[in-house]
Amino acid sequence: MAKTPIKCAECDGTVIVIGRNRREADRMAIRRRDEGAVCAACYEARRRDALAAATAKSAEQGLPALNGSPKQAAWAERIRRTVFDLIDMVMPAIDQIGDRQTIENADGNDLTARREAIAAVFAAIPEAQRWQARTAALELLREVGSSARAHGVVAALRRREDASWWIDRREHGLAALAGELQAEVLAAEAPPDDDLVQLQAEAREEALLRPSAAPANPVPVEISYIVGHIRIATPGRHDVLRQLLRDQGYQWYQGDQAWLRPVASTVSSDRLAEIAHRILAIGFMVALYDPAARQMAIAGNFAPERRRWVRRVTTGYRAGWFSLSWSRGDDLYSAARRLRGAIYRRPNVLVPARSFDQIEDFAARYDFALSDGARLTIEHFRSLQAAGVVIEDPKVPEPVVAVRGREDLKAGQFGVDDDLLDHD
Repeated sequence: MAKTPIKCAECDGTVIVIGRNRREADRMAIRRRDEGAVCAACYEARRRDALAAATAKSAEQGLPALNGSPKQAAWAERIRRTVFDLIDMVMPAIDQIGDRQTIENADGNDLTARREAIAAVFAAIPEAQRWQARTAALELLREVGSSARAHGVVAALRRREDASWWIDRREHGLAALAGELQAEVLAAEAPPDDDLVQLQAEAREEALLRPSAAPANPVPVEISYIVGHIRIATPGRHDVLRQLLRDQGYQWYQGDQAWLRPVASTVSSDRLAEIAHRILAIGFMVALYDPAARQMAIAGNFAPERRRWVRRVTTGYRAGWFSLSWSRGDDLYSAARRLRGAIYRRPNVLVPARSFDQIEDFAARYDFALSDGARLTIEHFRSLQAAGVVIEDPKVPEPVVAVRGREDLKAGQFGVDDDLLDHD
């Protein structure tokens, strides 16, 4: 252990730098001196000045004084100040972005102007903080959906007066704080319209589908088809429901607060009705507003989706091979790998075309659907097999027996030329 004294950067005091040995202590002392290390008294003075500046700035912005012990209030004030300094940086950019729908509907000139304005906002932020501000702005907008709601989150944060609230959430980012305050923001956006509430209740009652037993949750699962995707909003987190949706290929999107899965519009009604039936089967109520899909779900006359497929690989090194895919809930990996020449290439099992005969048996046994390309491959190889020349009586060579590492030639396999024989 070695100690090296250096002079405080702000007074005549001394800062003691401690290292494991003399070389380390001297090296650390040089670095600390270059960084402007200060003594304990100056550090405490800096801390008091920072707290006073944070308190003054919060008072200037109209933020309420924090409740709690003096030490807790001081700590919470520094936390709150950090959050509101970040808000001051990101809100101008969020106001320029507006919301997702505004950007999607903007024409070329307006979109270019918005991008230039957003870039100018971020360019005004110090470079050391620019990446943090950009990330925080995008995450906040993804969480709340619009600049108006982002302002509602800021207003809700301004009303938080308990020091303990800020201390408990000191590790939260801006988006996480917004997610926690979403319910409060939504409630404060507009007073309830009695007529609208009545209309919503009647529409939900008309769209509601119930399981035969008591529902697992009093709030229904809402299912809708939006822009090429089925969207499922669930009433909180339920492991059984979550597993079902994952098995059916749905993914959770935090920004939408919903499960999404791309589906072609030509089969959207069948897929809506089918997922409604699956959710009803595990005991949850369903709200399905699409009239055609709801009628299919009530009558049960939807076309079930085929999740087990044999397709043909069309590109790459293994073009022409078969590709086997199935849903996450099916355990068919071992059976598929037993096929001749099968290999695993995530997420599918690939089988060479020469194993077409096994593919047909496998598909029939495990209810796999064959794509048009897979059918053509099977027909092609079957026609090649049928066109081969037939050998009625194939010759089988005599076996050769190995004895002590050498081939044992059977008598009679070779003869001796007659001129070499002694006939006397």
